[in-house]
Amino acid sequence: MLAAAVPAWLAVLLVEAVVRGAILAGRPLGSVRIGDVVAFLTGPRAGAGLLAAAVAVVLLAGAVAARPARPGQGAGPPALVLVVAVAGAAAPAATGHTAASPAAALAVPGVVLHVAAALLWVGGLGAVLVLARDPAVLRVALPRFSRLAAVCVAVLTLSGVAAATARLSSPADLVTTTYGAVVLTKVALLAGAVALGARTRRRLRDGRSPVLTWAAVEILVLVAATGVAATLTHTA
Repeated sequence: MLAAAVPAWLAVLLVEAVVRGAILAGRPLGSVRIGDVVAFLTGPRAGAGLLAAAVAVVLLAGAVAARPARPGQGAGPPALVLVVAVAGAAAPAATGHTAASPAAALAVPGVVLHVAAALLWVGGLGAVLVLARDPAVLRVALPRFSRLAAVCVAVLTLSGVAAATARLSSPADLVTTTYGAVVLTKVALLAGAVALGARTRRRLRDGRSPVLTWAAVEILVLVAATGVAATLTHTA
């Protein structure tokens, strides 16, 4: 699972670097040059964050190669994999508008916590979907994951409020600014994911298929929320 995610992650970072390089240079995407991409990666704060993310993903690939996945085990040392994955995912957000905020000393650690909680939630749910083929295993794994998800929701909420407070000058900005609108969209998606998670747990008694169907929908909602969160890093 992780071995497949690493090259996909690198591909996404490469595409973003090319697109952002073209935007920075003011060129059509088909005319972007290597120098434009290099200028983006070595110039703006966001470029440095993307470069740091790429380095983290390469390190993650090394961890996977050094310890291939075996039955019942993940690829790479679990603690190292988690730290590197969080670093790679948090770097672009932590070096964007958040780092330029007057409250950066608090906002940047908040972003790291936010990303870590999101990774644990999405990754844990994905693991339940992939690994819990046995209904008996699912009945044990899902309640345990639900407790972890509850902690993740609390961390996401607190760190999200802290990040929004650092960027918004007043509550009215939630309905009068683009950033506020994106924040509200993310809140709605997260609330939907929490509701789906609660429904999934209630339907556990109905068997594997209904549970996994609702869990898959929950993942899609969380992925959408992650996309909205990425938008926040580029919204003035």
